[in-house]
Amino acid sequence: MKFCTSPLIVGTVAKYLGEFPVISSIEVWNSPPSHEHKAGLTGSQKFHLDNVSDKQMKVFLNLIDIGPENGPFSFISESNSKNVCKQISYGDVVNVDRIEDEDVYKIIKPSELKQNIGNAGLVTLVDTCNCLHYGSRNTSKGRKLLMVQYTSVARADNRPFEFFPKNIYKGNDFLELLFNPFCSLNHNKT
Repeated sequence: MKFCTSPLIVGTVAKYLGEFPVISSIEVWNSPPSHEHKAGLTGSQKFHLDNVSDKQMKVFLNLIDIGPENGPFSFISESNSKNVCKQISYGDVVNVDRIEDEDVYKIIKPSELKQNIGNAGLVTLVDTCNCLHYGSRNTSKGRKLLMVQYTSVARADNRPFEFFPKNIYKGNDFLELLFNPFCSLNHNKT
């Protein structure tokens, strides 16, 4: 917890998000050794964006030395990601579509890819809502890393009680404010 709440990490994330962040998830990712499936890459092994919110920050801490044979977390910059997404119309609707490498590398050079390669203790911060990314490809040696996800308190995919019908709190200002803190309580009351 000391790492997750360190002033350097929290301050950096807060500056990026423009508000004090919430720790939404803390996970240890243990990717055992594996090789590319005969069917090809699947799921998070392909380029994609997370659709948690407009932006978030994931912090990756290498728990072991990670090289190309460990299936490192790999991403492209936000500006390159926006260019790719615009040209292929990715994200026109909320999705978790995956993108083939060929489609990405028709638009940017493979040399633009950044990878979380380094010794145990290396820290990488990435907004996975705005940077196309993938991981766990051809992990012949496996990988272990800590992932800490920081989001806004009002993240788009986790609003409390959003599964209730909107009119459940109609007429009750307290409940309306609780379930929708951004609402306008300027009701026309006679």
